[in-house]
Amino acid sequence: MIESWATFWGWTLGASLVIFAVISVVVTIGGFRDIRALLAKASDNEENGPEGDEE
Repeated sequence: MIESWATFWGWTLGASLVIFAVISVVVTIGGFRDIRALLAKASDNEENGPEGDEE
């Protein structure tokens, strides 16, 4: 009986670690893309001059 619980929790822990690793990779890739887009947008704004400052 105890051996079956240990097996269950072992598989649960393993699955949790795999899911965590996958989510970490997905979030890292998405964050990298967002930062790259942010820097590209900032670079475009710098070249074109500030917008909305005309009064």
